[in-house]
Amino acid sequence: LIVDAAKLKLDFEKVGADWKLGKSSEEVPKDFELDMMLVQRRLQALDSARGLRLADPGTTLQQAGLARPSASVSVVFEDGKKAALLFGGEFKDGDRDAVYAKGNIDDAIYVVAKWTRDNLTGGLAGFRKRAEPEGMPNIDPSAMQNLPPDVRASLMKQLEQKKREQEMLKQIQAQMASQQAASAPAPAK
Repeated sequence: LIVDAAKLKLDFEKVGADWKLGKSSEEVPKDFELDMMLVQRRLQALDSARGLRLADPGTTLQQAGLARPSASVSVVFEDGKKAALLFGGEFKDGDRDAVYAKGNIDDAIYVVAKWTRDNLTGGLAGFRKRAEPEGMPNIDPSAMQNLPPDVRASLMKQLEQKKREQEMLKQIQAQMASQQAASAPAPAK
């Protein structure tokens, strides 16, 4: 996965089943830990990126700012095939902030939401492993802010139940380990 946006360049490599940060134009903090799931999510976001519409007929690559793209995201698959999404100039599309974009599958120029570009071309901080908030494994707390109160309460209840189950499992495993240690024959002297 390669992210290239203005002065930002990130290059992620898959080594076996793991993702590694190959190159970064951003200084990598000493305590930086790559969250491989966030790399996967970025790939999924690239795969599911969709245009709002086709650009107006007659729009050229130069007019769209795609002759010299402002940003791009690309991935090279294991079979050597490449998927790329290039981003050009920003503009207002009605009441939305939009950006011209072009993929490598066809010659069409598309209009995409500006947040699509920003989401796909975000920097190193977007790949940093975060400490899981207490009681909320694998869920971004900001994602729950916009949920209806009853849905949020239900999710919190489910998360607490899951946490209790995990704690009970750890206790059972610890008890089993101590029982096995107690029942093991004493070493011969």
